[in-house]
Amino acid sequence: MHPPAPTASRRPPRMTVFDGATSEAGYAFNRFGFSLVREANRTRYLADPEGYMDGFAIPAAQRALFAARDWAGLVEAGASVYIVAKLTGMHGSTLLEMGAQMRGEPLETFRAWMRDPRRFDPAGDA
Repeated sequence: MHPPAPTASRRPPRMTVFDGATSEAGYAFNRFGFSLVREANRTRYLADPEGYMDGFAIPAAQRALFAARDWAGLVEAGASVYIVAKLTGMHGSTLLEMGAQMRGEPLETFRAWMRDPRRFDPAGDA
C-alpha cells in the first residue's frame, strides 16, 4: 500500500503530485509527446506543429502552456515530466534551463545550486 500524498500544507512550493487525476488531465498531451518517439511523427510535427497537435485533442490551456514553453506549468497541468524533458530538448532548451524555470530561478543561480554539495546534506543550507 502506498502512503497518502502529502497534504497541501506539507508540500514544498510548486510540488506537483502526479496522481490519477493529474494523469487523466494530461492524457492527451502525454499521448502527443509519446507519439514523437517515432521519427516520422517528429518530422510531421516539426513541419506543422499546430496541425499535428490538432490530432490529439489537447486542451487549449495546455497548448498555451506549451506555446509559452512553460515547462513547470505543463507538469502542473498533467504533463509527464519525462515527456516535458524530451520536448524541452526538441525545442532547443536544456535540462538545466528547464530546472531553473521549474525552481523560478535564473539559470546561473540554478547552476550554482546544482554544483553546491550542500544540496545533498539534509543539514545543509542549500
